[in-house]
Amino acid sequence: SGGFYATRLENELREKRGLVYDINASLESSATGSELEITYGTSAAHVSKVRGVIERILWDLAAQPVSQAELDQAKNFLLNQMILSKTSYGGIAGELLECSLSGLPLDEPITAARTYNQLTAQQVQAAVAQWIRPAGFVQVTRGPIPR
Repeated sequence: SGGFYATRLENELREKRGLVYDINASLESSATGSELEITYGTSAAHVSKVRGVIERILWDLAAQPVSQAELDQAKNFLLNQMILSKTSYGGIAGELLECSLSGLPLDEPITAARTYNQLTAQQVQAAVAQWIRPAGFVQVTRGPIPR
């Protein structure tokens, strides 16, 4: 979780609007595709409103570049997460296994770190515009039926 998705979502939905108890975003990639997952806790009455705000935030990311400060924050978060995942034998083994099962080279995390470090705000904007389709998201709700 984290990066600019989680920061924007957290700021807008939790801190500014008070619509969610918590919110997390993760982007999982493999040799065959990627999945953006956004999870949050909210009351049933706010589910539709929260989804609308999430979609707007993602459309905004596609329409205009993130600020340099936001980009730097996201890069730092991602790179720190990568470092922390390698602080145990289990973390290292799990990462190597995940690469192998996903059909990725075993040095993929190093390649990814280099790529993250070189990303520009314009590249992030272009990637979001090309690959993230908020209107096509699948929504899974656990709990009372949303209103």
